[in-house]
Amino acid sequence: MEQNVGQKTVYFVRHAQSAYNEFKLNPMNWVTCKALSDPMLYDPELSKKGKKQLVLLSKRVKKLNLLSEAQIVVVSPLQRAVSTAMAVLGLTIPSNEIQLTEIEPNVIDEKYGRFKAGVDSPLPLLVTPLCTEVMHTSADIGSTANTLSATFPTIQFPPTMNHKWWYGDSPMLNSIEPEPKEHVHIRGQELGRLLLDLPQTSIIVVSHSNFIRRLLKGHMKLPNCGIQEAKLYYQIENGEKIVKWSAGPVIK
Repeated sequence: MEQNVGQKTVYFVRHAQSAYNEFKLNPMNWVTCKALSDPMLYDPELSKKGKKQLVLLSKRVKKLNLLSEAQIVVVSPLQRAVSTAMAVLGLTIPSNEIQLTEIEPNVIDEKYGRFKAGVDSPLPLLVTPLCTEVMHTSADIGSTANTLSATFPTIQFPPTMNHKWWYGDSPMLNSIEPEPKEHVHIRGQELGRLLLDLPQTSIIVVSHSNFIRRLLKGHMKLPNCGIQEAKLYYQIENGEKIVKWSAGPVIK
């Protein structure tokens, strides 16, 4: 007999437009056939349009009252996603006057990034590779913890992320190895277990179009800064807990 337990609400947010998205959308790059090839933009930052989108996203999050509804923000370590998560939380890179404290080594999670002590955020943050983009292009190759820490000084990234945390068997950091469907499915199950084990019952996940589409079995990609609601729960089958995702509406 099947039984559903531990249901949670997850709000997936796709990152704002990146330099890679901008390259692919540029009509001239299609006229010249440049868009048919990979521009080799590794872990690209947001485009000018993407940065403008963040302003609108921040206002939209407030209008939807998501920061009162949700209790934690989970985010992919790719720079475009982290920048978007900061906007969701209404945060900017701090000035030098703000004193931040490294988390004590004995409480650092070996797998996840978190805010440093002293960050005034409306919600806690958890950074995990489990919701990163499906590896397919240069844009899906990540940055190490040291590089990310220089760009996002309010976040303490774990030492394990100073090694290759994105998909690929090659020791070369910039090696592009397409991620198999089976591996993406496993990641989705692991992300589900992580979220279900958290004490929070309403969660914002800032992620990527292909990963969200695969996870929720959708046909269309979310637009940049798009928001889609989903339900997450365990289904008990023959005494075994199976992670289940159920796609909800795209929030207009």
